Amino acid sequence: MTERNPMTPILAVACLVMSTWCSVSLSAAEPSAVPAEIRKEMAYLVGQWEYEWTEAGEKWAGRYTARWAAGGNCLLLSSESDRHNDVAVSSWDPKSGEMVEVWSGKTGTRLELRYTIEKGKDWVGTSTETLADGTQTQGAIRVRKKGPDSFIYTRTVADSTRTIVMKKLPAANTPELSALASFEGKWSAKTSNGGRRVWIFEWSPYRDSLRNQMIAYSPDGKVLWSLNARVTYSERQQRYSNAGKFGEQDVEFIWRPLDNGAWESKAGANDRKWIFTPKGTELLYTSSGGGDNQDDAVLTFERQ
Repeated sequence: MTERNPMTPILAVACLVMSTWCSVSLSAAEPSAVPAEIRKEMAYLVGQWEYEWTEAGEKWAGRYTARWAAGGNCLLLSSESDRHNDVAVSSWDPKSGEMVEVWSGKTGTRLELRYTIEKGKDWVGTSTETLADGTQTQGAIRVRKKGPDSFIYTRTVADSTRTIVMKKLPAANTPELSALASFEGKWSAKTSNGGRRVWIFEWSPYRDSLRNQMIAYSPDGKVLWSLNARVTYSERQQRYSNAGKFGEQDVEFIWRPLDNGAWESKAGANDRKWIFTPKGTELLYTSSGGGDNQDDAVLTFERQ
């Protein structure tokens, strides 16, 4: 167990100050002030992680967390182990075009990390560490993603390299996502041309999204089209989004619950709308505004 750090209350206050700064400094700015690509990269960190830190021949374990601050344009970060109890704010520097993290902790050290995104999606950049006595060291840093739930951070100063292997911890299912539980499973419906549609819903490993795949089959079993997406809930925007691919095309549908247990889905600014109503072993599907064959505007999926 980690011994209680006398600096913990101070660091907690620092987190509050950082959160307030993010909210106030960006209150006059629209969310688009952070480029969409950068916001997506920042969102990669959100959640709880465990890590193994290797430096100077020694190894130790710890926990790392990242969450959006009020306003949704900054991340609040924390790192805790038997050796560290540090906090940081991560934001976007529009002048330099870099993601910037500024860390502080119990030793009085200040660590500034500046990243740009390589074509291969690695984050690369520089670090500046300032000790309590004013001494500074410069380093080279890299974040190499190994998948959605793992990345490796390295920082090299002269001939010394610090390596931190991060693994994401399962996220607790939020009450908002729990509301989608009645969709879970495999569903099938007959279509007017003698074919069928199959709709599969399954939770992601961390239960932070509901994956879904709809496949339309011809009467002879050939795939006509497919939709691969996942439903997530954004606390910042307070809405559900089902985003993914329709064939090779990027799509996003905004979902919202209705009073009768049904769910409404809309695609962007057009007039298309769908209503999905789970009823035990049946899932009623209705569409309006064009797109579907009118004979298939109402389908009844049965649980398989």
